[in-house]
Amino acid sequence: MHDEESYRRRRRVVGFIVQSTHELQVPPIVKYSALCLFTDRFYSSISRKGLDKVHWLLDPISESNLQLFALASIWISSKIHSSPPLSFKTLKSLGDKSISEQHFTTRDFLDAVVISYFVGAIANAGIEI
Repeated sequence: MHDEESYRRRRRVVGFIVQSTHELQVPPIVKYSALCLFTDRFYSSISRKGLDKVHWLLDPISESNLQLFALASIWISSKIHSSPPLSFKTLKSLGDKSISEQHFTTRDFLDAVVISYFVGAIANAGIEI
């Protein structure tokens, strides 16, 4: 059951990334990079512990929190691959429209960006969280 729910949740969030990048009209490299950053680095680091458990990054691990980190992955990818990158205001506006389960502040988005970046860096270094 745990694996099936984890798979469904991951699939919905990946769909959210694809839909969001389409709506934002970002280049394909940004979409691909965001998908890799989220699934290979961020999501894999939290799913190893089990999505039904409390995790220090996300308390609780809800779909809206995962969507917030998905948007952070898009923003980081945009900063790396787009000129000019997506504005933070555009990303916040999309989040306000798309994530109806919870209202996020600008601070929440900034925290998600910083945490996503460091989780990726830690994963690259081979350190388990």
